Amino acid sequence: MGDDLKAQFETLVKTIPANRLPEFIQWMSEYYKEIQPEKIQPETLRLVYKEYGDQIRHFSTVRSALTTFLLTVSLASFAAYFNVSQTHPFLIVAGVIFLLAAIFTCLTFSFRTEKAVIRFKEIWKYLNHDKPTSFNKIPIHNPTLTEIWGRVFWDQMNWLIMIAAIVIALAFLGRNRLGSIFRSVGLL
Repeated sequence: MGDDLKAQFETLVKTIPANRLPEFIQWMSEYYKEIQPEKIQPETLRLVYKEYGDQIRHFSTVRSALTTFLLTVSLASFAAYFNVSQTHPFLIVAGVIFLLAAIFTCLTFSFRTEKAVIRFKEIWKYLNHDKPTSFNKIPIHNPTLTEIWGRVFWDQMNWLIMIAAIVIALAFLGRNRLGSIFRSVGLL
């Protein structure tokens, strides 16, 4: 029966005019995909896994470098304002803007990092055979906002950066008292 069906198919293909053959091939490929859709291969999952790993490294590096730079600029601006001869309001505005930019950068890139980490862990479940891999679309896990922000909240680096931002702001707001404390212990 299988050989008979194959012979009928070959006869049918021979009767198709040459100019209609590409159309027939396209139709057959679409028909075949409906009957037996392509399955995602483990190599594709490995590439997705690697991509998420690259995203994690990229977002984490940007977060640490850019946040540190912005905190330093903010601190330098506030420190310049401590100088009695440079009490220009521009330094206050610049310090506050850079401090807010540091906080925003930290939270934004922490969010992106944690989202990629969650997706990274989900793909690992397929590669580790904890979940079945018989599907025809790449399984992209879309974590909820609470899931992502929960991970951002529990990241110790974010706590340290937020504490640094608060210390910088408090040092600026209490600069007169801080100056008197420094003078009393002989640092100024």
